[in-house]
Amino acid sequence: MLLLQTTHYKLPSMIYNDLIKIKNAYLAKQTELTVPYSRLTERVLEVFAKQGYIQEVKTVKKGGGKELMVILRYTEGVAHLHDLKFVSKPGRRMYARASKLHQVRQGFGDLIVSTSKGVMSAKEAKQKGLGGEVICEVF
Repeated sequence: MLLLQTTHYKLPSMIYNDLIKIKNAYLAKQTELTVPYSRLTERVLEVFAKQGYIQEVKTVKKGGGKELMVILRYTEGVAHLHDLKFVSKPGRRMYARASKLHQVRQGFGDLIVSTSKGVMSAKEAKQKGLGGEVICEVF
């Protein structure tokens, strides 16, 4: 896969911390967790829910601010999210054109892409002809 690097919109590094919390919650067999609210995190988690990796994401008020409650998805004790790998990192941002977005694990996984039209899976971005920053691979 050929990824291009350019200098435009950069993801806040908080998204990486939030996604690792979700991965660790699955490893610890938790059923739900909360992460600090950010619009980007909410959009990524909505894509996760749409793709079936988590059951649901809700915005809840806590104190003076908001948090995201993430309800994790299991089937007979088996997690729906098995692995999460970051493609774009704070030190090295990775961008790809729509034509260069590839399948993850022979179509069983997904790439999450931040495009000019919002955060979406690579399949959806490819259908719309959009490229962008490749956030992570999910399986």
